[in-house]
Amino acid sequence: MLHQIIEGQAQIVPIRKAGQTEGIFAKHARIIRALVPIRDATRSVLRAQMQNLPYGPQQRTLKTAYQSFVREFGPINHTRTTLRENPETGKTRETQRRPNLQPFLDDPDVWLVASIEEYDERTDTGRMGPIFSERVIHAPTEPEIHGAHDALAVSLHETGRVDLPLIAELLGRSEADTLAELGESIYLDPERSAQGRDVWVTSDEMLSGAVRTKLALAREAAHHDQRYARNVSALEGVQPADLRPYRPRLAAENDRIAAFWWD
Repeated sequence: MLHQIIEGQAQIVPIRKAGQTEGIFAKHARIIRALVPIRDATRSVLRAQMQNLPYGPQQRTLKTAYQSFVREFGPINHTRTTLRENPETGKTRETQRRPNLQPFLDDPDVWLVASIEEYDERTDTGRMGPIFSERVIHAPTEPEIHGAHDALAVSLHETGRVDLPLIAELLGRSEADTLAELGESIYLDPERSAQGRDVWVTSDEMLSGAVRTKLALAREAAHHDQRYARNVSALEGVQPADLRPYRPRLAAENDRIAAFWWD
């Protein structure tokens, strides 16, 4: 019996029988049943490689599932190309169908399954790709951390933010020493920091965007917390130049000069 996970719940997929209009076609159900072992075996190969475990047995399982599918249905990426001419415009339109993948499109791993096969549309033949015999991904390696800036890069990569406790832990130092080494690479954000909770951001984030507004906030915050004084100094250094006032007479003069040269 074929099931599909919909909104976290397993639901039976109805298969259309003679005279019925609901459910999927029986052939489509057979295709899905044959692709599921390929999907699961592909995941197993990738999982084993990510964990630095032996992956040969998983590759053999994948090969068996793939060959079984091809014997019955042909290449996974089997493509039918149709050319139709518009009788009114005379233009030709090309459409392509992948009948072996179409029933599986609702599965989030449909294109993972498609990617394991090297398909030649000209000859309508497929062959097993590198995942069947090679290592295609490598287990993540521990980053080399030689200083606070390396640790900051790890924090941004793993958490998407400046996680000061994590950076200090990676360095094996106190947060105070970590802050001293990071220097002007990070700043305390007065807008998001609250009582007892400091939010740090990178210098790129602090010193870009609405820097006039940020400067006003930093000056106000510095009255209560001297740690924001460095924000004020840095933001003062990136303030844009004031726009010069518009001079109508000069503009009119330029218009006359332009008109003279173009007449």
